[in-house]
Formats: sequence, structure tokens, C-alpha cells
Amino acid sequence: LVSIDGIFGKPRGRHNYIFGELMRADSPILTDELAYEMNVGRTTLISDLKKLREDLKPFGLSVVGKTSKGMLLHGKELDIRTYILESCFEALYSDYPLDDDVREMIRAEIEQKSFEKQVGRMFQRYLLVMMDRFLTGHFIGKLTDAYYNLTANGEFFRVNSLIDRIGGYLHVDFPVEEKIFDFLPI
Repeated sequence: LVSIDGIFGKPRGRHNYIFGELMRADSPILTDELAYEMNVGRTTLISDLKKLREDLKPFGLSVVGKTSKGMLLHGKELDIRTYILESCFEALYSDYPLDDDVREMIRAEIEQKSFEKQVGRMFQRYLLVMMDRFLTGHFIGKLTDAYYNLTANGEFFRVNSLIDRIGGYLHVDFPVEEKIFDFLPI
């Protein structure tokens, strides 16, 4: 258990943890179990959930279900990823285990392209979120036509090629929608 002075000692830390649990859940999560796991009272958790629900609303996301029956995160995958990138990336992915060979492929591509530092950092974040979400069964699915037009951009070829190399290394075929998602910061 983490001490109360750790991530669970601050509301933001608890919100990030709750969101992380919800975004990874395959079945409804009971509040009593979550409160026990976090070593906080049920009242604190209910209050944190209320605030988290408010934070999620502008992203088109919601927490559905009853506290006694279990709760799930509800919304489009693209919106979940946007929330992660804008609100809690560091908390959820700062220690994400990434194979050294994959890390090197990404580093070499960013270095070769000479991205502006900020663009390179955002690209890495998008790529990490995409791989985690896709590899755990959370597919982005069909996008609107405007997104598919991005594949005509000359820079898309490089992203497509990098993700194909990573996919080959991981023995996975990433669909074009996942590649488009990674192309967004560029």
C-alpha cells in the first residue's frame, strides 16, 4: 500500500489513479474495492469520483454504473486517449515499460527527422499511449473522413514506416487508424 503522503494523499493523485483503473478495467469496478485498494474512505472516494466525472465531461467521457454494482468508463477511444494526453499522461505512463529496441527505433526516427523538441516529445507520448491502448485491446476504430485525409501528407509515410517496423518487432499489425492517431502531433 502507498502511504497517505504518496499519490493517494492528494486529490489529483487519487483522480489519476481512479481514471487509470477505469480505463484499464474489463469489468465494472466496485467502489468498496477501489477505496480499499487506495486506502481511503468510501466518502473520500465518492467525492473524488464526483470531481473526476466533472473533469471528464468536457472530453465526452463519463463514469457509468452504480457504486454498489460497479462502474465503467464510457466514451470514445479517441476521447479517452485525448484525456490521457492532456490530463494524466505523466501519472499513468511515466514508468511505462518499453523495450529498449523499440525505444531506440523511436529515438532514431525523431533524431533523423530533427523534430522540434516539443513535437518529438508529443509524438513519443502519442505513440506510447497508442501502443498501450491497442495492445491491451482498446482499438481506436473508425475515424471521421478528415482524419484519413492526413495519410496524403508526405510526412505520414515516415510515421507509417516507423510504426510498421515497431509492429514487425512486436509481431503486431497496427491499423491505419492507429498510425493516423500517432501522426496527429506532427
